Amino acid sequence: MYTAADDTFRAFFFYIAPHFGPVSGITDRDLMPVVFKNEILDGWGWLYWQSMAEQYNLTQALENFQEIFDHIPNRNPHP
Repeated sequence: MYTAADDTFRAFFFYIAPHFGPVSGITDRDLMPVVFKNEILDGWGWLYWQSMAEQYNLTQALENFQEIFDHIPNRNPHP
């Protein structure tokens, strides 16, 4: 759970990988975040999670998932 001002954010992570295996082999890339803001579904996906964390300056969320965020394609490839 993350907080910013009067808002609370929760991210639930759902397994979306097309393969099966031991739980210990699941990585962040095998998961999709589903984000709730103040207990209401607000969005999903790594791109959404990153933009929301940046918008609300959720530094802990940005630090926790920086490796994933570094591999998200550029949202604005054209100047």
